[in-house]
Amino acid sequence: MATGVATTLDIDRYDAMTPTVWEEWLKLPIRDTDRAIGTVIGQVRVPTIIVLARYSRMPLKRPKFSSRAIRQRDSGRCQYTCRPLGVNEGNIDHVMPRSRGSLTSWDSSVLAAKDVNISEGRPDT
Repeated sequence: MATGVATTLDIDRYDAMTPTVWEEWLKLPIRDTDRAIGTVIGQVRVPTIIVLARYSRMPLKRPKFSSRAIRQRDSGRCQYTCRPLGVNEGNIDHVMPRSRGSLTSWDSSVLAAKDVNISEGRPDT
């Protein structure tokens, strides 16, 4: 709210809602039914509803499934050991093996260190 990407709704006792920006929100009195937090400028009412006014970096479409996309989603770390992996140190592991009916999808695949994946006895790539 303080940066202008969101506003809040001031709801009065008659359920009337008024959009309110941060600067105005700070000036509102705290009612008996409100929750408040302490700040360096004093008590501030806790908003019940926050409305996002600006969106940033909204994905236009879901990225295609690929080894590179899985690596990016998992931040280049083995999902079993949390160890950072070099480009050729990891591969895709199917959480439930394909031999048991698992499909290759975002929900069933993770980045795993090759040595960990192979030691499981199912070298999925």
